[in-house]
Amino acid sequence: MQERIGQLFGNYEILSLLGVGGFAEVYLAENRFLGTFAAIKVMKDQMDAQDLGSFLREARTIATLKHPNILRVLDFGIDPTPYIVLEYAAGGTLRECHPAGTTVPLPTIASYVKQIAAALQYAHDQKQVHRDVKPENMLVQDDGTVVLSDFGIAVMIQNRTISRSAQDVVGTITYMAPEQINGKARPASDQYSLAVVVYEWLCGARLFAGATFIEIAVKHCTEPPPSLRSRVPTIPEAVEQVVLKALAKEPQQRFESIRAFANALELAIAGSASVKTPPSIDLAETILASSSNLQASAETILATPPYPQPVAPGTRFLTYKEHSGSVVAVTWSPDGTRIASGSFDKTVHVWNATTGETLYTYTGHSSPVVGAAWSPKG
Repeated sequence: MQERIGQLFGNYEILSLLGVGGFAEVYLAENRFLGTFAAIKVMKDQMDAQDLGSFLREARTIATLKHPNILRVLDFGIDPTPYIVLEYAAGGTLRECHPAGTTVPLPTIASYVKQIAAALQYAHDQKQVHRDVKPENMLVQDDGTVVLSDFGIAVMIQNRTISRSAQDVVGTITYMAPEQINGKARPASDQYSLAVVVYEWLCGARLFAGATFIEIAVKHCTEPPPSLRSRVPTIPEAVEQVVLKALAKEPQQRFESIRAFANALELAIAGSASVKTPPSIDLAETILASSSNLQASAETILATPPYPQPVAPGTRFLTYKEHSGSVVAVTWSPDGTRIASGSFDKTVHVWNATTGETLYTYTGHSSPVVGAAWSPKG
């Protein structure tokens, strides 16, 4: 890997390495004149004239995609080597927030999918297909907004002969739709890929595993998805059915759009929560459903007692405003006297459920806090 720290790309000076992929290196950089930070994706391989022309065309196309859930392209260039300057998302990737093998709470999944699907639906309406939907390409901004990155990168490299490690190839094939494996990517392919991600978040296991690209590709094209409820029996049946529909082998058997998939999943999760989810999840669901109001009022929590029935008239409400980022995890203590909340500001707060007084603040987390739970003894 070439040492690039201190190197200039246009008005940006490279500060540190953020990550390395199969086709590019990603660096944190600072604008020398504005003092603002950005992420620079530097292509790792040399390009001939034909490749360079394709790169420039795709870069211009990506730059036209403007949506709150799409990572903004700030600039691009070809000197000293082809690169793209992107908005810097300080919260890292959802892969970093939820490492492989871990599960994600249902309300959090609903929030993520709603945002990613909004980005993809916008792109599909612009006749663009992402082709590489996976947790590594889902980033978290300072305010907790989830944005999708790497639009068009797959197109830039698909016709080039590049040496790739087996790990890089498998990292892509894990989320790839059958028709995309056969070279016929379409909007429904992104829906399939997002459903694979949701499957992984729900049960903590990959949809299909294998030692080689071919082994995983064959499973995507021929094997039915393993039952989610056989892996995690507590997953609501309605949620499983929505995910399995989006994982249909034939594109026309999936939802008519990725927006329809996201809406169906949100309804399935909300319906299961209202019937049989513990009160702490009900509260988190309420918070996520009102995320726009939360952000507009400095990230607040509207706390209602954990009653299994509707709150009676005259019940007292408290508003908690300590977090500086979106709140995505809330849980009541077993005795009902305290509430713990986790946020994209990387803190956990524990507060008195009766008075709203802050009892403890836990800092030092290296990534957003997306889950919280009490021990049985509180």
